[in-house]
Amino acid sequence: MKRIFTVLLNLILILNCTFITYASDAEKTAGESIDIYTAEAFTALFSDVQAVTVGDSQNQPAEYSAIVYEYTFDRNEENDNLADVDLDFTLNIGDADYSSSVSGTVDKYELSDGTILWEGLLRGKINISETEYSVLAGFSKSDVNDDIQVSITIQSKYEDNAIDPVIFFFGENIITSEVANELQELSEGESPDESVSVNEGVQLTAGSNFTIKFAKYVKFNSSYSISGFGQRAMVYYDSTCKQVAVALRSYISNINKYFSNNGSSSASIKSFTVQLSRSSDSSAYSYIAGVESYEFSTSNFGKSSVLIKPLFEDAMSILGVPTATILAIMDNLKGSVSVTHYTNNTTMKVSFGLLQKANFDSADPGVPVVFQLAKSSSGSVKYDVITNMTYRATITSNGTTGAATVYIDAYEISDYITITM
Repeated sequence: MKRIFTVLLNLILILNCTFITYASDAEKTAGESIDIYTAEAFTALFSDVQAVTVGDSQNQPAEYSAIVYEYTFDRNEENDNLADVDLDFTLNIGDADYSSSVSGTVDKYELSDGTILWEGLLRGKINISETEYSVLAGFSKSDVNDDIQVSITIQSKYEDNAIDPVIFFFGENIITSEVANELQELSEGESPDESVSVNEGVQLTAGSNFTIKFAKYVKFNSSYSISGFGQRAMVYYDSTCKQVAVALRSYISNINKYFSNNGSSSASIKSFTVQLSRSSDSSAYSYIAGVESYEFSTSNFGKSSVLIKPLFEDAMSILGVPTATILAIMDNLKGSVSVTHYTNNTTMKVSFGLLQKANFDSADPGVPVVFQLAKSSSGSVKYDVITNMTYRATITSNGTTGAATVYIDAYEISDYITITM
């Protein structure tokens, strides 16, 4: 079977593997070729290296580019469905070396033949020509051996040094087309977790009167290649109930359109984060009492694969999202929800596994996180709002029989509101 990744035949691959109960380490001590998905962006980013040449129309590796890497894989002793991964790699281009370390937690999936697939997002950074860029690594591994499949996405961190995403792959073909098809079938067949209990939580006031404070759009961490927006945040305030609602909308269609230029893509939201913090230049006229939980049991915060519709459906309805749309977006959708709460800074993060197809493209005005404020004294107070959204795309390239998971960030939204308590 033809693999999505090509290996230089004239290089010797040395595997040094050690197995223990909960951890494994593997190292590629010789250079291995990389498969470059975005050849022109790759060449532009490494333009100061004379040895870089653009690959052919099939996005074959640029000349003189290879990678050396090692990783550690540690099974979680308390949760058998999770593992922590640290990956170090050095990209060799001509006479120049570029190193990065990425880390993260990956999830466990069991396939029909009994094979265990581990997949997830690792994050880190890389310095190129004295500029720091974000690195998102899609990590895949089976329990059969120590072989791994990795996608690397290099993106600009800030709009003032925007680059087109640089995407390349290395390792073995773990996610074959057959595995990709099975994952799609498993996703379509996901059913609610009947063991999850939903208890009465703090209710959103039925008569809430949210008024919009601002709407902000940002693009993907890309200069031109990914057209359209990457995320949108609409921020509302209810002066009667002292509630701030931050509603997010996704733009998955733009991701699928981008990858359709060289194959096909099935994209979804990997995670989103909403943060509300009292500005340091504001007096303590109010504080954040917490995140509204509606019908969602607060005991489910931090757990994986819980039904999340009870967390959002009431607020979505109040903000005008039709019931049919709420059901289409949220019905049976499961995720991991975590909340970090301080009275001056509160963050909610929602993450979705590989089998969950979270899509908020049609959720106008958005999927809201609602923060409850409390008044300590009368006065004007400034709150900062920050949102982030990360996408996962399972892609297949033209002319190959394999697939890979690729991760891409939208630019961060950062703004503020001023309210009178």
